[in-house]
Amino acid sequence: MKGQRIPTELKQKIVLAVLEHPEITINQFRATHMDATQDYTQDVVADATLDKLIKWVRLCYNENKLVDLTTWVVGHSPSGGQIRKIPDHMDHIIQKLGEQQPMKTLQMIATEFARITGMIAVSEQTIGRSLRRSKVSDKIITLQSSLLDELSRRATLDFLSPFEPQKMHNVDESLAAMKKFQGRRARALLNSPAICLEWYIKDANGIIYSVIGDYTPRGWAIWRICYGNVNHVTYENFLEEDFQSVYCPGQVMFHDGASIHMTRSTLDLLDNITGGLHLKVSAFSHDLSPVEKGFSNVWGYIRRHWDPLGGKSPSQAINEAFYEYSTIGPCGNAAKGHFDLYQRNHDEFLQKNST
Repeated sequence: MKGQRIPTELKQKIVLAVLEHPEITINQFRATHMDATQDYTQDVVADATLDKLIKWVRLCYNENKLVDLTTWVVGHSPSGGQIRKIPDHMDHIIQKLGEQQPMKTLQMIATEFARITGMIAVSEQTIGRSLRRSKVSDKIITLQSSLLDELSRRATLDFLSPFEPQKMHNVDESLAAMKKFQGRRARALLNSPAICLEWYIKDANGIIYSVIGDYTPRGWAIWRICYGNVNHVTYENFLEEDFQSVYCPGQVMFHDGASIHMTRSTLDLLDNITGGLHLKVSAFSHDLSPVEKGFSNVWGYIRRHWDPLGGKSPSQAINEAFYEYSTIGPCGNAAKGHFDLYQRNHDEFLQKNST
C-alpha cells in the first residue's frame, strides 16, 4: 500500500484485527478499536482508505504473504528469525489445545485451532513454534494404568518417604526375551527381505535366560543370571546368597506384588534380612519401580553391542551389559534420575517435618 502515510500504530491494529477476525468490516473495526483509533478521524484516514487497508491485509494473510505485511507495518523486512503468524495473545489457545490433547498431531491441533479462532489453517511448523514458546514439548510417554489405585500408591510413597533414595533397593526379575532388545527394522538390498536371526538369549538346548537384579540410585548393586523363568525358590536363593551381601541395616527394599515375591517363606526371609524394612509397591504404578528402567538400559545395551553370531556367549553379553550400568560401571550414574520421584517424595517429607 502506497500513497497516504498511515501511522504505525494504526497499521498494527489493523493487522491484529484481521488476524483475530478475518471478515471484520470497517464499521466493526471502528467500533471495536475506537480506543486505539479515536485520533485517526475520517479527516486523517478516510473510510475508503481504511476499507482498502483492511481488504489488503486480509488478502496478504489469506495468501500467506506475511513478509509484505511485516514490511508494511515496520517499514523494513525483519532481521532474521521466523515471522510470527500467530499473535502473542493467541498462543495460549494453542498451549491449551496441546495440553488437553497430548496425543494429537500438530496437524490436528492446527485444524482445531483454525476451527476455534475462525482463522485459516496454519502449518504444523507454526503450531510447533507456538507450543515451544509456551514451554510445551514432546516427551516420552509415561504409561498410567486405568487400574491404578491412588490410595495404595499414596501408602507406598508415605512408607518410603522417610528414606533417602541412596538407602533404597528395588529388586525384580526379567526374562531375556527377543522383544526386549531386538530392533524391529533392518537394512537389506532393494527387493530383498531383511532377515535377522530370531532369538532369545538362550543356550544350545533352547533354555531361555532370566535375570534377577537389585537396582539402586548408584546403578545395579548385584544381579544373577538364571535358566528359564524365575520361581520363588530361585528368588529366595538370590535374596539369601546375593542380595544379603549388599544390603546394609537401615536400608529399605521394595519389589512388586508378583506371586513369587509374596510367598510366606519369601516374606519371612526378607524380614530376617531387612528387619521388616521391605515393601510391596502399589500395583499398576509403573513409576514406582525404577528397576524397570534399569532393565531397559541393559536390554538396550545388548541390542546395540551384541551379535549372537559373534562368538560371545549369552551370559557374557548379559554380564557386560549389567556391569556397564552397575555401581562400579561407567554408566551407573544413569540410575540416579530413575529415583527422582522418591527424591522429591523424601524432600517433601523433610520439609513437612521441619515446620
